[in-house]
Amino acid sequence: MANSKKVIITFFNKTLNEFGFRVNEDYIGTLWDQVLQ
Repeated sequence: MANSKKVIITFFNKTLNEFGFRVNEDYIGTLWDQVLQ
Protein backbone atom coordinates (compact mmCIF):
# COMPACT_ATOMS: atom_id res chain seq x y z
CA MET A 1 0.00 0.00 0.00
CA ALA A 2 2.69 2.44 1.01
CA ASN A 3 4.62 1.39 -2.08
CA SER A 4 1.80 2.19 -4.51
CA LYS A 5 1.27 5.47 -2.66
CA LYS A 6 4.94 6.34 -3.28
CA VAL A 7 4.57 5.46 -6.96
CA ILE A 8 1.50 7.65 -7.33
CA ILE A 9 3.13 10.55 -5.47
CA THR A 10 6.22 10.25 -7.67
CA PHE A 11 4.10 10.16 -10.82
CA PHE A 12 2.02 13.11 -9.62
CA ASN A 13 5.16 15.09 -8.81
CA LYS A 14 6.73 14.26 -12.18
CA THR A 15 3.58 15.35 -14.01
CA LEU A 16 3.35 18.63 -12.08
CA ASN A 17 7.05 19.31 -12.55
CA GLU A 18 6.57 19.11 -16.32
CA PHE A 19 4.12 21.99 -15.98
CA GLY A 20 6.54 23.93 -13.79
CA PHE A 21 5.05 23.13 -10.40
CA ARG A 22 7.02 21.92 -7.42
CA VAL A 23 5.10 20.00 -4.79
CA ASN A 24 6.13 18.86 -1.34
CA GLU A 25 5.85 15.06 -1.22
CA ASP A 26 4.85 15.12 2.44
CA TYR A 27 2.01 17.48 1.56
CA ILE A 28 0.76 15.17 -1.18
CA GLY A 29 1.14 12.21 1.17
CA THR A 30 -1.03 13.98 3.73
CA LEU A 31 -3.66 14.79 1.11
CA TRP A 32 -3.54 11.20 -0.13
CA ASP A 33 -4.11 9.86 3.40
CA GLN A 34 -7.09 12.19 3.81
CA VAL A 35 -8.60 11.04 0.51
CA LEU A 36 -8.33 7.39 1.54
CA GLN A 37 -10.00 7.89 4.92
